[in-house]
Amino acid sequence: MQQLERLPTREEFGQNVLKQRETAFQMEQEALASGNTRGAKDYSKIVRQYDKLIYEYGLDRYADLT
Repeated sequence: MQQLERLPTREEFGQNVLKQRETAFQMEQEALASGNTRGAKDYSKIVRQYDKLIYEYGLDRYADLT
C-alpha cells in the first residue's frame, strides 16, 4: 500500500473523487458501446456510489467549471 507524504487537502480530495467518477463513467460508456451490458451495469453502480459520495460531502463545488 502506498504511503502519502501528506494528506490531500479537501479541494484536492474533491478533485480526485470527481476524476475517478469521470473515469468510471467513461468505462461504463465504453462497456455499453462494446455491448458488454454486465460490465456497464457494474460501472453504473460504481458511478452511483461516487455520485452519493459527492452529494453527501458536497464535493461538487470542486468541479472544474472552466
